[in-house]
Amino acid sequence: MSEQKPAYYQFQKEMQYQVFARFEDTGLESEMIQTMEALGFSKVDDDKLKEIEFSRSETRILKISKASIKVSQQIRGISNGMDKYGPESISSQGGYEVYRYHGVGMMIFAQQSNTWEMGLVNPTLNIEKIKVMLTRFVSWALAPKGVVGFWAVPVDQGFVVMKPKESLFEAVFIDIDQMAMMTQDGIKPICADLQILRVDETLKNSSKSMSKEALLSFLCSNTTHFSYSGLPNTMRAKLYEVASFASGMVYPVDNYRPRTSHQEIS
Repeated sequence: MSEQKPAYYQFQKEMQYQVFARFEDTGLESEMIQTMEALGFSKVDDDKLKEIEFSRSETRILKISKASIKVSQQIRGISNGMDKYGPESISSQGGYEVYRYHGVGMMIFAQQSNTWEMGLVNPTLNIEKIKVMLTRFVSWALAPKGVVGFWAVPVDQGFVVMKPKESLFEAVFIDIDQMAMMTQDGIKPICADLQILRVDETLKNSSKSMSKEALLSFLCSNTTHFSYSGLPNTMRAKLYEVASFASGMVYPVDNYRPRTSHQEIS
């Protein structure tokens, strides 16, 4: 019997990021393929994979597998009291970061390492939560490049920044160096008249603009990057750049139509 080759999926292949997910279990791959594609990952053919020149400083490969019994116990167990702050926690152990989504999965990673690992419990029952975990992975992997993600949905003018559940766990990533916005619908260029929108339950009938300072504060507080120590300087610099040319607008929540109906601000 021939040995099964691992399957690789690349994040936003057109952008040439060296961010990959790797499956060695075809059963798990088949369970995850729709989720991977929805998040902007596409499978890399073996021939194309051979042409890629992996970089020690930029390549990040996430090995995704079903959690072993020992790891499953850690995923389901108590996380040193951190669970009282929410289902996600992160801690440092021996030079590595350990990220856990309680009851769902665990990821072990380090910025100085090319290969990261993620173990999952009941993948088919936890699709939305696994989307969160994979979005965190992309956020950490691309942080050194200053690529920033938000829980958001795209609209004609730009994108609406929301809480994860409000966006149905959808994320928008922006790359200012390449002036590109990556969404669930694909990649599109960032224009100089980019609008970043926030919906407000207390606002009625009319919209209002945000000051540059308020926009910057809003952006820094609503990224998909998860850390107890704050944002890396690379991301802060790019957010400052975004706030310098983008327009921040606050809209009444009643004016926003979610993706399930019509994706627009009226």
